[in-house]
Amino acid sequence: SKSYRYYGNTCMKKKIDSIKPIFSFLAVCFLLFIFTFYMDGEMGIILVFFTFSAPIVSIIFTALGRDKVQVSLESEAYVKKGNEIEIKINAVKHTHCPIGFVEIHTECGEVFTQSVNAYRTALNFKQSITINHKLFAKYGGNGRFAVKEVYICDFLGFFKLKTKNTLPKTLSIGVIPDIPEISVSVQLYRLISDVVITSDDEEEQDSVLAFSANTNPGYEHREYIEGDSLKRINWKVSSKRNKLMVRLDEAVSSVQPAIVFDLYRPKSENILGSVIREEKLYESVFGLLMLFIKQGIGCRFFFRSADGSVAERTVESEDMANQVLFGILSVPINDDSGIEMQNLDIGGACALILAVPCLTEAYAANIDLLKNMENCNIIISDTINTVKDFSSSIWYLDDDNNYKLVK
Repeated sequence: SKSYRYYGNTCMKKKIDSIKPIFSFLAVCFLLFIFTFYMDGEMGIILVFFTFSAPIVSIIFTALGRDKVQVSLESEAYVKKGNEIEIKINAVKHTHCPIGFVEIHTECGEVFTQSVNAYRTALNFKQSITINHKLFAKYGGNGRFAVKEVYICDFLGFFKLKTKNTLPKTLSIGVIPDIPEISVSVQLYRLISDVVITSDDEEEQDSVLAFSANTNPGYEHREYIEGDSLKRINWKVSSKRNKLMVRLDEAVSSVQPAIVFDLYRPKSENILGSVIREEKLYESVFGLLMLFIKQGIGCRFFFRSADGSVAERTVESEDMANQVLFGILSVPINDDSGIEMQNLDIGGACALILAVPCLTEAYAANIDLLKNMENCNIIISDTINTVKDFSSSIWYLDDDNNYKLVK
């Protein structure tokens, strides 16, 4: 397989790199032999002495500094897609003994593009040095940056030893995706909003219980004026009167749909393909969530937290939606199993929206109980290998920001 060939080529490259210094040293010895016996014997003896003593001194200094260098990382927690983020790689020497070179190997997640993955810098008599490493955020989602290996190299470049100190903790960096503007005319939104209006018990009173001089509870309406907040539009009253009516008390719907945002990554999947699907899912779900909020519909939002448990948030404003987005972006995706649906408390939700990167046969078995739930819709980001005969409606966001049914 490709992965096996790649592993074999990598091992072979490491073996070749390890024996290069030996060939270099043997080449120098050969030149000294020629110089000593055929050109200048006295000078040749002096060169032989320095040739053999210098590497010994160099490797001694290298061995002494093997556990004296500590590397740390610093960066911002988030970056917008399409921008660069700067990582500070700090190397600190905890000894006054001179050290030749420090070689730092780095790696990053697929959401970033990285042109350089290894640095070699001289510490010598310096106590610390900082390398500014830049990453370009190509895809939205959770990204990582890590120091893979740190080596101490001798002054002559013949030898290098891996450091004994603990490597710095991997950085988790959230790449904020571009959230699209979704129109109120899309079919999926209309479907959910109709369910919300039908289920809202408070709206059954319409405008009968109007505010009065006695401050009796109720709702008072007037016709929509350009500039009014869309959150205040009473869609049920508007449909009856054939004109937009806004509610003066600014109350929002008391019945909320539930959104389950389930980012799972099968281990057998191509990582780059998974990253692209995950970015599309962020756009699909949070674009719809922002539309709900603008129209005065709050949502119960379920997602996987950093400790692996399922967290629930009530999202009723754009600030709350952004907080949830940033919270999800900060969590690395390393689980190949989805959220267990039977463990979710979604009782009382007028509708359920389940968001997954792709609906495979294996994952469909996990959510089999949703077949008996009314008003259940599934949002996916990839229609490839998707279960077509699932009882719930399956949607995807096309390039024109319209939600289309999977046929």
